[in-house]
Amino acid sequence: MGLVFLSLGLFLSCLFKRRSTAMGGAIFLWFLFSIIWRFIVGAVLIFTTTSEEIGSFSLPDWYFGLQIFNPLDAYSALVSLNIGSIMTLQQEIGDIIFPSFYTSEVMVLILFIWLVVSFLLAFWRFKQRDI
Repeated sequence: MGLVFLSLGLFLSCLFKRRSTAMGGAIFLWFLFSIIWRFIVGAVLIFTTTSEEIGSFSLPDWYFGLQIFNPLDAYSALVSLNIGSIMTLQQEIGDIIFPSFYTSEVMVLILFIWLVVSFLLAFWRFKQRDI
């Protein structure tokens, strides 16, 4: 996960001309992935399901599909798959039941794609710059 955000930061530093703008973009990107994305996915879940479906704690597969577009959630799922459910969630709602496409290999592949794509975009942008 650290390498993913490092390569995203590298891409942002190649994208913007000023250091302060790149740092602001990196902070916004972290804020987007850690807070805003989860609110968006949660709002979509609330507006598309009924109260009876939410109360049963069986989340639809598309909810998990939207979550893996976030590198933080992909890393969190990877840890949960390999270590077990997070203790606080396990005490509150029991074991989390992941869909069949939630495997360790898929989560590693998603994190690798985030890493490679952002690094290649940074390399491409750096090659285009006139230094």
